[in-house]
Amino acid sequence: HTTTTLIAELGLDDVHLAAHNSPAATVVSGRQDQIHTLVETCRNRDIRARTIDVDYASHCPHVDTLHQELLHELAPINPQPTDGRTAFYSTLRAAPVTDTTTLTPG
Repeated sequence: HTTTTLIAELGLDDVHLAAHNSPAATVVSGRQDQIHTLVETCRNRDIRARTIDVDYASHCPHVDTLHQELLHELAPINPQPTDGRTAFYSTLRAAPVTDTTTLTPG
């Protein structure tokens, strides 16, 4: 089973793929009760699964309600050039960023 297949099989409508870290490691996010159902099902099927002790869901539609507030709060930040020794890799662009001054709050 893939994670998405299992989520669909269980009818979990508020569990989302948050990160695909490797072929054997996927992070999900969403409503706590549905995450609990997914983790318990995995354990019952001898699939390694655990929860992370946080009180919020990240990397999913739950953070959409914070979008405007974050843009507002980040607006005053002025990106500075890198020191040339430390690479900056953008997971959004899936590529290195050589001119970090072009970064925006968005």
